[in-house]
Amino acid sequence: MNSGMDLFGMCVEVARSQAAVARIMDPVREVRQAAIDRAEVGAGSAWMERALAAIRRVAAGGVPFTTNDVWRAMGDDTGPRERRAIGAAMQKAARLGMIRARVCDRCGHQETRDGPERNHGRPMALWEACRP
Repeated sequence: MNSGMDLFGMCVEVARSQAAVARIMDPVREVRQAAIDRAEVGAGSAWMERALAAIRRVAAGGVPFTTNDVWRAMGDDTGPRERRAIGAAMQKAARLGMIRARVCDRCGHQETRDGPERNHGRPMALWEACRP
């Protein structure tokens, strides 16, 4: 057996690289989550309840959706000053078992929607209702 390969045939160097990336990304994820938590607090509980109701309505449609679809479902609700609070609402809905990230069967990453739904050059994450 080649000394650079593990039992599953994965290159040891690739495994080391993945571990290095994980060590770098952990603090980034912590900072990101802290910002989402602050946005949730700033949005207020009344707005959060309206956002969760809109997520529930959109998810009931049975098709994958983005946060833009949720904003449209909220209608004229101007929302919080920090528009990224919608991310906190999506996370809360996922924790409550209402929705889940739509994951690619081939690669295991969260699916995104390109095209007109792009947000400042970033693809929009796709979500779907959880099946009972």
